[in-house]
Amino acid sequence: MRYRIPAGGAAMLLAAILTGCATTKSAAPSAAAQSVPPVAVPMESPGTAPVAAAEEAASRPDGPPVDLPATPATADDGIQTGRDVYLAFREGMATPECNDTAGSRWRKHFRQAPARLLKDDAALLPLFSHVVGEFRKADLPTEFALIPFIESGYNPRARSKAGPAGMWQFIALTARNHGITVNKHRDGRMSPIESTRAAVAHLGGLYHEFGDDWRLAIMAYNAGEFRIKGAMRRGGISLAEAKARPAAIPGLSPITYAYVQKLHALACLFEEAGEDESWLARLDHPVRPLQAAGTSPAQPADDAPEPVAQAAEGAGPAPKSVPRTHKVKRGDSLWSIARRYGMSVSALLSLNRLEAGSVLRPGMVLRLAGDTIR
Repeated sequence: MRYRIPAGGAAMLLAAILTGCATTKSAAPSAAAQSVPPVAVPMESPGTAPVAAAEEAASRPDGPPVDLPATPATADDGIQTGRDVYLAFREGMATPECNDTAGSRWRKHFRQAPARLLKDDAALLPLFSHVVGEFRKADLPTEFALIPFIESGYNPRARSKAGPAGMWQFIALTARNHGITVNKHRDGRMSPIESTRAAVAHLGGLYHEFGDDWRLAIMAYNAGEFRIKGAMRRGGISLAEAKARPAAIPGLSPITYAYVQKLHALACLFEEAGEDESWLARLDHPVRPLQAAGTSPAQPADDAPEPVAQAAEGAGPAPKSVPRTHKVKRGDSLWSIARRYGMSVSALLSLNRLEAGSVLRPGMVLRLAGDTIR
């Protein structure tokens, strides 16, 4: 039988035949692609037991630990290799220039810290990568990422006879105030992921309480916020004066004054290490991401905050229903309260006629909604 093709139909028929051939050819997967099964990536779950950070893996209650793919720990920040980790650290520093205030004593004490990042079998680089990434995401100075060198030598299982535990050496009260479970069944301070999340919240609050000055924030981390503010008040030291010269705050422990020197010495050592191209070259390898460890769902802390929904970009978590007031508890700061309720610090200050350096005392009631106090 003969068919009559309308005008222009031959070109259309030829194009269809060619398109069909190309589709058939490209649709057939390669043998390698057919042999690779899909990989399910488990969600992060908090740990329930202290585990060496380098060997941590995501676990599920009904099966053995499952290793996640070797993707960057903080892929959103572009951290993929040890060199990237270091460069992200340098870019996030509040005081990137080294000066003569870094004492030789503390330089000598911490001189091996940069070399520890180079050890292939060490847990330090994955830990450091995770910590740097978390502070970068929170837009906080990466000098804070050096604190575990001072507190624990970056050992997630460090425990002091005096009570502090974990690589951030939180006391139980501070840990619980930031949602970490600490009881006879579980100590979340030993989880690098949980404790770092709490450290970011705690240090972020201190940083903003003390006028965005990382030196005053770490002094408060060591001695306590109320002790630093009390010393400033008794000595007649304004926030501006304290920021210009933290050592001018009178009546503090020598350990607190030395904390700034220690952190600055560490920052200088890492800055100088980056000038050695051979040191940087040895960091050019993928960094295994940290994974939460555990074999059962975590128990919530008795006083842990309720889960909250994520607020708009740039704000902290916003609760499902915002109360009109908040009663201040130990460990609270203007920054942590504002973040919890999805509002800015300036709005919280305006609502309560407070200044950035105002001292919050347990029992105070802060307004969260309503007209600004005039």
